[in-house]
Amino acid sequence: MIDVRRMAALLAAAVGLTVAANGSIAAESGSFSMMAVLNASYESLQQNDVTAFAGPVAGPVAITKSTGDPFSVGSKGEVQCLAYGKLTANGISVEAVCSYSSDQGDLHMANKRTGTTGTITLLGGTGSYEGISGACEYTPILVSTTASATPVDCTWER
Repeated sequence: MIDVRRMAALLAAAVGLTVAANGSIAAESGSFSMMAVLNASYESLQQNDVTAFAGPVAGPVAITKSTGDPFSVGSKGEVQCLAYGKLTANGISVEAVCSYSSDQGDLHMANKRTGTTGTITLLGGTGSYEGISGACEYTPILVSTTASATPVDCTWER
């Protein structure tokens, strides 16, 4: 006859050993905040009342708040984007494809901004970011015409 209490204790010990060996069980969802310091190098074209622009945007990123791995507080990386948009009398609109690279892998993102706020869609990636999806919101703080400090708040899941 199987002793249920003994089996439960063995199972708990096995899970405990697995957690000890791997460090932790990977989370399936969470949230994080990051700060990006971004520099843009746009080319522009004026057409009547519309200024169209496109070019690379890049800079360092640091995770400032997190519910846990794979986005650990203090971890750093680099974001690189190709952005395009337009500026009119009604405001600005920007879209970009981006990749955040860290020692844990690459996280792919799609970015859309209209006016002063934007959204980022997390599209998975490599390494620790494989299978991740989610969304972020941000409001860039313009430091100059080509530079911004951008706080970003995200939620994610696998």
